[in-house]
Amino acid sequence: DVLIEGGVIVAVAEDLDGSDAEVIDATDRIVMPGLIDNHRHAWQTAFRGVGADWTFSEWAVAMHGTVKPHYTPEDVRIGTLAGRLDALSSGVTTMLDWFHCTLSPAHADAAIAALRTAGGRSVFCYGAGWGTAERVDAEIRRVRGILPDDDALVGMAWGLRGLDDTSAEVLGAELAFAEELGVRTSLHIASDGSRPIAAL
Repeated sequence: DVLIEGGVIVAVAEDLDGSDAEVIDATDRIVMPGLIDNHRHAWQTAFRGVGADWTFSEWAVAMHGTVKPHYTPEDVRIGTLAGRLDALSSGVTTMLDWFHCTLSPAHADAAIAALRTAGGRSVFCYGAGWGTAERVDAEIRRVRGILPDDDALVGMAWGLRGLDDTSAEVLGAELAFAEELGVRTSLHIASDGSRPIAAL
């Protein structure tokens, strides 16, 4: 038995006393915690399965060099909504959406709107400036204003670019700015073994 009070699980045991509770018969069903997906690019949902035999480099050129430049905010909204709904239907109740289709603030806003519409808990991991070396402090501050810590449905993280796209000085400054704003961070790290991953 699972006893829920006020939307919170308060007990899990055999034969709980639920005499005054609404009983939901879950016979022949599976009752389990929701799954957590800590890294998804939901805006790309329409292209899932495309290029399954490509190398990572071939995929990156096709997705970021060919497809992404044509994406509109509406394309982002539809892709993100489909990706989040797909995750929910698969039991993923909490998802980090690592968003790097950062063509404009409207693209980011469309992704946030889709996450809110879909439901479930999401973390919008904003890869602002991804693929460039430009500072993006103003845009991060803007989105932080949209997604404060007390937003129960959609939270915020900052998808940092890493040393492949910017300098150690900029990365260090961005980590300090994230700490100032109280924003969690995430970072893609890739290495072919030819160079060490730098420690900050």
